[in-house]
Amino acid sequence: MEFPLKRFIVAYANIHYLIQYIPFPVRSFVDPDPFEELTFKNAIEAKRAIAYYLVKPLAKLTPEQMATVESILSKTLKKEEVMTQIKDYFSQFN
Repeated sequence: MEFPLKRFIVAYANIHYLIQYIPFPVRSFVDPDPFEELTFKNAIEAKRAIAYYLVKPLAKLTPEQMATVESILSKTLKKEEVMTQIKDYFSQFN
């Protein structure tokens, strides 16, 4: 009778050997943002991030503050730009 651990070790050794000596094709990313990390998917996702940053729901913002948020999001959905502008704008209220 063969032990399951022994079978596992043999299988692992075979896989390790294959990975080590068989060349696998490598293809680089064509998309500069393959994991969608540079931009928000939509305005709703951006608003969630803004609310998380502000630590309060956007419904508690004044109409002027909400208009500024909407204005920023209408210009761009790039995460870095949006969050920089949000931080700059809301830093005057702290």
